[in-house]
Amino acid sequence: MINTKMIKHVVVYGTLRTDDHVNHPGRPDLTDMIRSAGPVEIWASLYDLGPYPGILLDGGGTVQAEILEIVDPRAISLMDVYEEYDPSNPEQSEYLRIPIQLEEHGIEAWVYVYNFPLKPDQRIDNPDWLDYLKQREAA
Repeated sequence: MINTKMIKHVVVYGTLRTDDHVNHPGRPDLTDMIRSAGPVEIWASLYDLGPYPGILLDGGGTVQAEILEIVDPRAISLMDVYEEYDPSNPEQSEYLRIPIQLEEHGIEAWVYVYNFPLKPDQRIDNPDWLDYLKQREAA
């Protein structure tokens, strides 16, 4: 069982990745609050929600992501607001913050999972959101 009070990492796969250099509206400045701990693949399905992605932890494939080490605990609250996750009202939140085990790294981490129904045609085969965006914009 994961002790959620001890989680010091978050896995990001979309607009919060440190290699995403687009200025997304509302994206918090986490510069001094997080530190990249490197890439990771997670078992999930990736979905195109328009300007940003969502995932389901259904084991449908792998998703390219990044592990962020939380240096300042305020970062989680800022990410929660950005991801429209309200811990006091998860049913109405766009995303849920879920604890996962990253066994190959020996750590637990948070990941934001989409909370509303998705259509099959929103699922994308490319496991890397940023690479997918480049292809989508070039088409």
